Amino acid sequence: MRKRALSILLCAALALSLAACGGGQTGSNSTEPPAESTSSDQQTTKPESTQPEETEPAETKPTETESEETQPAETESEETTPAETEPEETQPTETAPEASAFLALLQAEYQSDTALGLTGQHAFFQDQPYYTFPVFSKGQHEAYMLFGFGDTLYVFCANDRTWFAYDLSTKTQTPLTGPDIHIDFRFFLDGAVYYMDGYALIRDDLHGNTVNLSNPAGIRDFRDVFMRYYGGGFLCYDYNNDTYLYTGDMQKIASISAPQQEAAHGLTETVQLDPMTICAAGGKIYAMGNNSHLYSLDPTAATPEWTDIGEFSAQPEMFQEFVQFGGDTFFQNFLGRYYYSDDDRCFYDITTGETVFELGELYAPVGIKSYFGGDSYIGYKDKEYRMVNLANGTMSDPLMLPEKYNGLYFLTDTYCAYSDDYGIFLWNYLTGEETTIVMYEQN
Repeated sequence: MRKRALSILLCAALALSLAACGGGQTGSNSTEPPAESTSSDQQTTKPESTQPEETEPAETKPTETESEETQPAETESEETTPAETEPEETQPTETAPEASAFLALLQAEYQSDTALGLTGQHAFFQDQPYYTFPVFSKGQHEAYMLFGFGDTLYVFCANDRTWFAYDLSTKTQTPLTGPDIHIDFRFFLDGAVYYMDGYALIRDDLHGNTVNLSNPAGIRDFRDVFMRYYGGGFLCYDYNNDTYLYTGDMQKIASISAPQQEAAHGLTETVQLDPMTICAAGGKIYAMGNNSHLYSLDPTAATPEWTDIGEFSAQPEMFQEFVQFGGDTFFQNFLGRYYYSDDDRCFYDITTGETVFELGELYAPVGIKSYFGGDSYIGYKDKEYRMVNLANGTMSDPLMLPEKYNGLYFLTDTYCAYSDDYGIFLWNYLTGEETTIVMYEQN
């Protein structure tokens, strides 16, 4: 009897051992990526999540859920930092592979030094207040205009015509010396303001240093010059049909002759370019000639020149619209050459008219200043904002934003600024933390 009982116990132990080995094998064969790259996936299966869209996908994938539940305790501790600073995300949608392909294009454009607006290389804002400067005000007594570059928020107070810089990392202010923003302001580039003072174009670095740019080689009077920023510098067209290229700090790069076309009797004649159609996208500059042809210019070429690329009417319809308005109607629309259309919920390459990504169920971008170079952009639908992750086609839980605000301005993939009746505040929309930037004087 003892031997028989002992045999039974041994068999039971062996069965339990085999079962344990089987469970371990299931975990090792999980298709989940390594723990350090799956912080968003781990977040989606946390029991404490209260979002219905976060929990339902987990119920349809028991293998993945079980696999995550069997992760060692130390794996969870390694992932605590991202979990605290990133919103939880839904499971990948069917658009994930296509979304990641679009992300690769987007990141290349962001770092290419050819896109307009806020990129990894430069910050360029033109004289369009409704795009550039959110005006935060209380009545008619205090008005502040803001724009961001990197970790710095530049603030102009229209009430007393003063400037200061606000550092997002240290939460400190530094007084600046700058011009009255209500003069003939032209644009902001990389921490400097450019404006007209009489006949001269002035560059002011907001630290007390100004440079008169009215007489660089080739330009006699900036009042007679059409300027277009193209990413790496400026194209200047002086209405005499001469074109000049300058760096961002207005150092001359090249002089470019007007394009020519064949005329009768073996002669050539000058093509007049329409300056209002001069635009930039994808690292090239475009303009329409008076012969209804489209011309392009590569500013990085050894000897830049205008090249005839064919009849304007033969170009993609979207690109025709882009050129006709000099790019202004598309200015900073999402990023560089990539334009988002609300009508069909697609992203397009402006220069080719090609559809590069269809949103599907993902939220549409907020607009300009909604992408900051990472894997995600800020999306909006039905009065809520979410981070849309293009790397895996997921969306976060709704962002934690203030309950009431008069103006909202996204600065980075962590911070936004907002105003209410009491002042202007920095808001971490991942944690809900608030810091005062400006407190209005209370009556």
